[in-house]
Amino acid sequence: YPASMNGFRDFSANVIDGTIQLQHMSAEFGNLQQWLDTQGVNTFDAPALFTEGSTIGCQVLDWDGHKVSLICLNTTTGVVHMFVTDLNFFEGRIDETVLGKKVVRGHESHAWVRNKKAYVFIADQRGQTLPNLSI
Repeated sequence: YPASMNGFRDFSANVIDGTIQLQHMSAEFGNLQQWLDTQGVNTFDAPALFTEGSTIGCQVLDWDGHKVSLICLNTTTGVVHMFVTDLNFFEGRIDETVLGKKVVRGHESHAWVRNKKAYVFIADQRGQTLPNLSI
């Protein structure tokens, strides 16, 4: 079935509701980006929150045969997760109505698109609010 932004949000919620086993740990965002690059995941833009914050670690996931980067971060509101995949995985144009904030299975999330990448930023805990994003 064609990938959709709502499907990407559901995938993200499924991952964080399960057990996350980070493949590479570092408090430095740049270090995580370098490691992801060695795994064949293209670099991507991250909100200022990630470059200034304290990252925990990352891993590469498989979503229906496509690579997804996951980076976990400590923030003022708790742990948050950023999922990134290539926009070419999505069929057709992404409807603007599926972007922005939305609660998925009790987790606050924020989705956006930039430079041929699709992003989902999602709170670790149900009921947790996301910090402000400057995207």
